[in-house]
Amino acid sequence: MSSLRRVPQPTYPRFPKVEYSGRIQKAREAMKARGIDLLLVTERENVVYFTGLATPEWVQKGTVVAAVMIAANSEEPIMALPDFFFGMAEKTTWVNDFELHRNSHSNQLDFANLLASTIKDRGFSGSSIGYEAGTETLLGMPQDQWEHLRKEVPGAEWVDGSDVIWGARMIKSAAEIECLRRSATANMRATEQLRDHARAGMNELALAAFLRRAMIQDDASEQDRMWVVMRAGKERYSMAGCNPGDNRIAAGDLLVIDQGIMIEGYAADTARVMSVGKPSALHTSVYEKVIEARTRALEKLKAGVPASEIYHAVRNVYDKAGFPVHIDMVGHGIGLDPHEPPMLSANNPTLLQENMVVCIEPWVTLPDDQGVLTCEDTFLVKKDGYEQLGLTDNASDLWVIKN
Repeated sequence: MSSLRRVPQPTYPRFPKVEYSGRIQKAREAMKARGIDLLLVTERENVVYFTGLATPEWVQKGTVVAAVMIAANSEEPIMALPDFFFGMAEKTTWVNDFELHRNSHSNQLDFANLLASTIKDRGFSGSSIGYEAGTETLLGMPQDQWEHLRKEVPGAEWVDGSDVIWGARMIKSAAEIECLRRSATANMRATEQLRDHARAGMNELALAAFLRRAMIQDDASEQDRMWVVMRAGKERYSMAGCNPGDNRIAAGDLLVIDQGIMIEGYAADTARVMSVGKPSALHTSVYEKVIEARTRALEKLKAGVPASEIYHAVRNVYDKAGFPVHIDMVGHGIGLDPHEPPMLSANNPTLLQENMVVCIEPWVTLPDDQGVLTCEDTFLVKKDGYEQLGLTDNASDLWVIKN
């Protein structure tokens, strides 16, 4: 073990040490069951999950902020990182075993060489090494460094370790649930403030700026990411995933908003549709089906139910209503990522488990640019049902913006 720590314990940890010890233990148990000797994690969210590392420096592309190695036979993780990030690592994580490199800018392969030497020096050169190769995971290092690492450790068996990672991450701890509750609350309060502030004639850019300010002001803790997807009017209904524009909302429009914020690293994801002025009979009737679909989904939401059943609960309502809509999923897990497993899709057999947290979002996109209707909220899966995180339910009626 490399003992470099200059402070006996972190000054600014996000959670107590037992939180991370529990996460590592879950991973180690899954690794042993899979025959994986070493788990290498490089993606931002996975490094943060297993260590608590807190930094905005992930915006860098060529310099890898940190990687973590978890051994099946050791309770202590190993963190490899540039030497200039060490002070941040020792004061935000409980890690005691560090490997540092010094040439991350002058020699782009220096980090890969450090990982390779650590793997060999710790006795894993001929072992089964899991890495982020599967569902909903990405490598957090450049391709040339990754290829160099594998070339430098030719005797290792490199295997997909994503099921080990998600087996731990899908089940949220009490501390994670509280973070998700705070994020959901801040997100929804901001959305309600926007509804009360918006008026016909305002443009989307101004509305989005108001929404962003409201999201930040509700909870002053660590926030390093937010997003706002916004569209209104016939020309923009088909533009799923679009940025706010300079068009002005007008009477008869639907303002479709899907936004989120990260508080203490944990995401909120909320969607609401607001009618500018009195909604049309079509929009009212379709939204009633959205709420019916959501209700049917929530009736199914509890531990032991396959994720696909939530999808089909929504799909059955829409099929009976004759909606000509295609939806590939009706929700998703949420945590350190806004979208995580389990995906609430048609063929996902994953059994929901107690303390999973999911968003449910039954979208309807009407043909011929007639509108988009949905609502999206966050729910904690419980043994015999669910708990809505954030504010109490306010989605039963289509929201209205005054003319």
